[in-house]
Amino acid sequence: MWYLCVFYHRLLDYRKPEVESLADLFSKDVTDLQCNGSLEWKLPKHHHPDSPFHFVNLPSEEIARSVANRSILVKGIFELWGEGSNFEELEESIRSYPDEKKLPYLTSDSTFKIAVETFGKVISFEEQTERIRSLSYIPFKGRVNLKNPYHTFWLIETDDYDSNNGLPPISGKRIFFGREIGTADRKLLPTYQLKSRTYLGPTAMDAEMAFLMANQAQVKSGKLVYDPFVGTGSILVAAAHYGAVTMGADIDIRVVRDGRGPDCNVWSNFKQYGLPMPIGLLRADNNLPPWRSGLNEKLVNCLLTVYIIFRVDGLEFKSSFDLIRIFDAIICDPPYGVRAGGRKSGGRKLLKGMIGPYTVPDDKRTGHIPSTAPYSLVECVHDLLDLAAKMLVIGGRLVYFYPVLREDESIETTFPEHPCFKLVAISEQLLSYRYSRVLLTMVKIGPYTEEIALAARIKHLEFKENHLKWLEEGNLHSAVFSPADNHLNGSGDTKTAKDSKARMTMMLFMIILILSNQIGISHGQLKVGFYDKKCPNVESIECDASILIENGPNAERHAFGHEGVGGFEVIEKAKAEVEAVCPRLISCADIVAIAARDAIFLVNGPFYNVETGRRDGLVSNVSLADNMPDVDDSIQQLKHKFFQKGLSHKDLVLLSAAHTIGTTACFFMTKRLYNFSPYKGSDPLINPTFLHELKSTCPQNGDVNVRLSMDRGSGETFDSQILQNIRSGFAVLQSDANLYNDETTRRVVDSYFAFLSPFLGTSFQADFANAMVKMGRIGVLTGSQGTIRRVCSDF
Repeated sequence: MWYLCVFYHRLLDYRKPEVESLADLFSKDVTDLQCNGSLEWKLPKHHHPDSPFHFVNLPSEEIARSVANRSILVKGIFELWGEGSNFEELEESIRSYPDEKKLPYLTSDSTFKIAVETFGKVISFEEQTERIRSLSYIPFKGRVNLKNPYHTFWLIETDDYDSNNGLPPISGKRIFFGREIGTADRKLLPTYQLKSRTYLGPTAMDAEMAFLMANQAQVKSGKLVYDPFVGTGSILVAAAHYGAVTMGADIDIRVVRDGRGPDCNVWSNFKQYGLPMPIGLLRADNNLPPWRSGLNEKLVNCLLTVYIIFRVDGLEFKSSFDLIRIFDAIICDPPYGVRAGGRKSGGRKLLKGMIGPYTVPDDKRTGHIPSTAPYSLVECVHDLLDLAAKMLVIGGRLVYFYPVLREDESIETTFPEHPCFKLVAISEQLLSYRYSRVLLTMVKIGPYTEEIALAARIKHLEFKENHLKWLEEGNLHSAVFSPADNHLNGSGDTKTAKDSKARMTMMLFMIILILSNQIGISHGQLKVGFYDKKCPNVESIECDASILIENGPNAERHAFGHEGVGGFEVIEKAKAEVEAVCPRLISCADIVAIAARDAIFLVNGPFYNVETGRRDGLVSNVSLADNMPDVDDSIQQLKHKFFQKGLSHKDLVLLSAAHTIGTTACFFMTKRLYNFSPYKGSDPLINPTFLHELKSTCPQNGDVNVRLSMDRGSGETFDSQILQNIRSGFAVLQSDANLYNDETTRRVVDSYFAFLSPFLGTSFQADFANAMVKMGRIGVLTGSQGTIRRVCSDF
């Protein structure tokens, strides 16, 4: 049956493979229904393949519900009752939907709820209510129950993107109405976020990606999952959440045995979430794996004794307790051969034959750390495939990341191969303009034999010859993980991904800094679609951007208050692209305004229309920054600065909430933590538990350049958590904490958490979008005023 599948608009390459893997997983439990690993997909009318809306043909409603409830990237799966480009077409479509399919859900003994969802636009509570009332032609006979209805119906409306920032339109205007089959529960992501993880390492896998990998591997209760590069165990934590029996290995004995102490190690991460402990963590070398012929020591007997409790089918034994085909899935992120990663046993002297094999005396084994040598990515992947071919059950899955070189905006079409495996999914994640990494999902289709091992070796040599060329010429250092800064900063993202997000975040701060720094109030000639006729393809790629001008040490961008503001190079690149299409037409000010909107949207914030038509200013001086809000400002000073610009106390709260994304430096925390006037100690508004965290991150006389999230627990997602933190004494910045010291601003903060706020139209995201639009009208230059710069950092 065909269903409407609505995705979260992120990790686009991962969406369909996840659904297909889960559908295949759940269909195996239903004997008369099989997905065979692939599904039929269709796009709604006038929608781009990147659209979050797809039609998918699933075997049954039960499977559709299971997929939606388990998925990470599916927002919901719906039985579509009608669709159209306007409400008239929608009504006609719903009326024509067979009554025998509608009436069972409209009976008088049932309860229901109608939810309104939009994509690419924000509508008010009043508009949502009006749309619900327009559905009066549907003969609902049951009672409304907003908390726990029997049936939930969704009215979903997409915006008409038109030029869509100069790109092909993602979606044409479309309105859908349908019955909810199932929705995802993404609450597990904040629960498992790395920021709250007990034990972290430099390559800890992001929680969202770890759960995606587990879904691709079809992990479920009782399955045995192995990670040969376990590190701090992030991938196995996700597998254990789904009920898997887990096992890991790592070449670094300090990681698997010691951690950072008895209460901060790999085991601690499982204990933290109440998950079953791994049946074993081994110090093992992927190049010389312990799973080999003749393995007959106590390890085998121990593992078999533990594992046989869970499952006995699929185990095979050869002479001398040879152990093969026991794992249901191998999930890992192999070392890319940079940093300190990519190591194998032996040491350079041993591998070069300068010394012979040696035996470590029993009394020195405990503290002995074996020598290691560099381990190339190509060799590592070959060994991984060979291990998986031996150890996976037939139908078992190997899921792993692999870095690739991008040529002409497309990824490599050749990936590591093995005769025992079929490649079923390739999901790309961009890391930089040159490199990306792909998540490869492979299914074991046949047994491992000596003949197959020889064929695999030949394929490996062919692949190595082609692969080494770009690997040696490339620079993977900029495309892989960077170490975590600290627990408050989080860990596990790639360096490039973090830098990219930081640049987007700083673009948001730039627009707030820039616009609030203007003098006077003027709506000028701003309007949505200002460039539609003159330059239609770049209208949405574009305040007086005086902060961008590089005018020596007195330039505003070098002001004390602007330390840490980044993203200038991103704006310069955007300006260069725009100039190539429409020279001397689009201002830097408009480019910054649009970049701020897109940065907000990319971190799950609201999408709003930006009025354009600004001109660039001709003045940039450090003194202009004196009018800026400061972290040490009292609430009276903050209100005065905002009122001067025509902004209200509500705007002050909403625009301060932009701190929900981004970081600050310990430099700006020193006074609040150690010399807060008039107490000469710490700010008493800080929650005692949080005070300990802050002082641990920013110790007295420590490194003032260490950065920490400005929104505890939610620093990479745009949401109202920043306001909840302010209410609870967990505000990072003093200026944010001060918002709860004043009655007028405190009422605004509390309004977003009132019991009736969802019914009274109090929408944090919609209100924030309105505040951004309002701020974008402050003191702009339009018409013949100002200029259009060719280079944003120069007059």
